[in-house]
Amino acid sequence: MQPTAQQWIEHLSLQSQQEGRSHLDLLVDATALDCPVWASRLALPQPLVECPLLAATPERALATQGPILLRLKWAEPSHCAWMAQLLIAHHRNPCYLVIASRWPLENLAAQLMYFTQGVWDGGQKSGIFRFYDPVLFGAVLEQLHPGQTSLLHAGIVHWQWRDRDGVACQVYGLDQPLANNVLPDAPLTLNAYQMDAFAAWSQAERWCRQRLLRSGDYGITLREALAHHVWMAHMAAQRNKAVALELDAYVDEWLAQHSEYSARTWQV
Repeated sequence: MQPTAQQWIEHLSLQSQQEGRSHLDLLVDATALDCPVWASRLALPQPLVECPLLAATPERALATQGPILLRLKWAEPSHCAWMAQLLIAHHRNPCYLVIASRWPLENLAAQLMYFTQGVWDGGQKSGIFRFYDPVLFGAVLEQLHPGQTSLLHAGIVHWQWRDRDGVACQVYGLDQPLANNVLPDAPLTLNAYQMDAFAAWSQAERWCRQRLLRSGDYGITLREALAHHVWMAHMAAQRNKAVALELDAYVDEWLAQHSEYSARTWQV
């Protein structure tokens, strides 16, 4: 389903009513988000309750430029109007995940904050884990281990987002009672394969932007499938240990060999 922004808002409102929730949460990726609608939330007559997820992390200096969890009240007209403006303004390039949760906002924020910090290489390296990027969220769910996924889903009724093709996606969480949830003492640990997969996604996203890939390239119509295809090329490059200077050539060759069309199907 590829709903318009207004259709999606109406769907979210009806869904909340059916599930008995008076609020809706947005996890906004504020990285490089500079638009009048985003700034206008600070002037609402009834302020939004918001929790910057990096506020209590080593990256606290970037808290206002990172993931921010917002709770909107359906009964507050200014909240609904602002959300409609945000969803319409970013209909083509979503910067948010829509979350349904029954937990208090501070507890939900603490749960999600845990996932912003990843460690790898036996604990020798650490950094921000961008699970909240809506473009990569589906890939994150595919790569997390079952125990990690269960922890991420603990306080979530369901997640919703729009993929690269504008399709509305939904994944159900576990909706566990807050009393049953305990955050682990150990940080989120990512193994070598997970790090390779996430690195390949970052490389694939950069490749698609730099090459200006569009629907129909390599014989693939859907942008979501096209991005996955380019990701597979970068994973193959990693398996074959293609060094940085050879990466572009390797990916070009892999795509030529594994695509219906080795070049664009359209002409400038």
